[in-house]
Amino acid sequence: MTALAGAAADATISGTIAVPDGVKIRKLRVSAWASDGCFGTDPCCCEYPVDGKIEPSGAFAVQGLSPGRRYHVALDGGSQRVVDGYYAGGGRGLVYEAADGLPVVAPSSDVLLAPDAAVAISGSVELPAGVRRKDVSVTAEEVVGPGAGSCTYTADVRKDRSFELPGLERGTVFRIDVSGDGRRDFTGYYTGTGPLVESADEALLVTAPLTDLVIRAADIAPLLG
Repeated sequence: MTALAGAAADATISGTIAVPDGVKIRKLRVSAWASDGCFGTDPCCCEYPVDGKIEPSGAFAVQGLSPGRRYHVALDGGSQRVVDGYYAGGGRGLVYEAADGLPVVAPSSDVLLAPDAAVAISGSVELPAGVRRKDVSVTAEEVVGPGAGSCTYTADVRKDRSFELPGLERGTVFRIDVSGDGRRDFTGYYTGTGPLVESADEALLVTAPLTDLVIRAADIAPLLG
């Protein structure tokens, strides 16, 4: 990263991560994105972030930053037990878009990252004859929420025919797509009352968290021809 004129990249942003019970600190990642190094709001269009170190206590520090430069501090919940996001100010949860966050000027201390506990959508898939479990996946497409229109979460079907889509924000609304990619290809949206449908507009909208969502063999069979 380019330091401000005459400034060495030796500043630090530090603080504490307050995680929900049961979340393992060691699975998280904290980083700082230069807010003036981005083009739009997509982090993929930014300079590479500076990764920080997290102590078992939850204390963190991101070093090697440019004094006087503004950074978006991000937390990646690699455990899928917390919702990823950007710092938005003390006392607030993380936000999905960097543009909605509160930039931090380096050096700074006492930054509190308070991620919300993530939830999941889970259930099971009954497979018609000729459809192999390892070819089938379940996808949640975000319809109402911070990532609406752009975020999807996909899981393979397990050996016991169950599936789980973790790392979701509570209250977010999704439609569920079931796909088979193998000897018998198919894709369709869950309706909750009958066969899968090809039109997203006909899909049943579901809200996270949700358990015991059952996709029946009879729901898939009509798509197999």
